[in-house]
Amino acid sequence: MSAKQANTFNLKLVIERFTKAVSYHLISPSNLLFSLLDELGRIMYFVMRDVSKKLDILNKLRDPTATPEYHENFITVNKMCSFEKNQYEDNKPVGKLHTYGARNLLRLHRALIFIISFFEKVCIGKCFI
Repeated sequence: MSAKQANTFNLKLVIERFTKAVSYHLISPSNLLFSLLDELGRIMYFVMRDVSKKLDILNKLRDPTATPEYHENFITVNKMCSFEKNQYEDNKPVGKLHTYGARNLLRLHRALIFIISFFEKVCIGKCFI
């Protein structure tokens, strides 16, 4: 199987994974949507590039080899938010460690909303440009 076939978009799998996403498993269906953006080519390049960066950051935060000292704090969204909240006091950074998992998850979610809106407009034939 070629690399292109391995990353083929599967809508049923996306729906299934988003439905089951009760913790931090939002990255898995987002990776599947990334493959759709890749197949659309230049028309979605700017969104694809942004989604790719956010997924890389979130995956790195969860990777025990990349961040062995704190990767366990990024297993669930709740743990991530608690961990990142403790990095600030009175809205000012405390210490030298600053992770941005919550911010990147929100931006990834915003990209998902854009993609949904884009395809809704395409399906009903309305141009939003």
